[in-house]
Amino acid sequence: MMLVMAEDSASGTTPDTKKCSPAAKRMRLYRARRSNGQQCITVIVRDDDKDALVRCKLLDNVMRNDAVAIQKALHRLMDHTFHQGSDA
Repeated sequence: MMLVMAEDSASGTTPDTKKCSPAAKRMRLYRARRSNGQQCITVIVRDDDKDALVRCKLLDNVMRNDAVAIQKALHRLMDHTFHQGSDA
């Protein structure tokens, strides 16, 4: 497929240099995740859940209130639980 860059005569910029709206960025990320078989969800994590992640050594106790650390711990838990013995 060949792409032809058109110049916007009013601003003198090409479409790639224009800023995308936040909604367009979200939609692009959503579509990319869906095409990779991924889905973004919201999960409520209780203190008991965090305690269990710490006990399993998947989450450092110091990082128990860090959303990114909790996300990574949950990913490790799912990888360990669902992909045991696989190369994934």
